[in-house]
Amino acid sequence: GEEWYKDYCIEPIKYWSATYVPTEMMEKFTEDWNTFGADINAIHADFRDRSWNGQIANINTEWEQYINQLYEAGLEKLVNDYYNNDEFMLYKT
Repeated sequence: GEEWYKDYCIEPIKYWSATYVPTEMMEKFTEDWNTFGADINAIHADFRDRSWNGQIANINTEWEQYINQLYEAGLEKLVNDYYNNDEFMLYKT
């Protein structure tokens, strides 16, 4: 049928776009991302590179540290203020 994609695609609960996010929220997010984004990206790049280069001794321990570092760098604020905000509508297909 026409809904074949449901068997093969991952559908997000929320999708960041102007269709689902109010303009003011999008603008505020951009301001916050400009504040935290470089630090979040640096932490991500470091973990990614160490993963790809086989430099992670204990994935469970290091994964927890990685998530904690991301949250401390500002991701927790972004998740709480934007992703968990009821004004950010659920994605619908």
